Amino acid sequence: MHDNWLGWFTPWWPDFASFLRMGRHGLYVWASVALTVAALWLEWALLRRRGAKLNQMTNEGLESDR
Repeated sequence: MHDNWLGWFTPWWPDFASFLRMGRHGLYVWASVALTVAALWLEWALLRRRGAKLNQMTNEGLESDR
């Protein structure tokens, strides 16, 4: 059925600069990738901060019950 099943690993761009340009759409592609990574990092950082605050509040509540 598929003689060369690893063929989809072969890059279609001739060099790395062409890969970065993405057929003249590189600015939009890489800007959206950067914004997505920044949004995911911000979400992770805010959740981590919220979790630490919740742990602190829970620990303070447990200590006051003693």
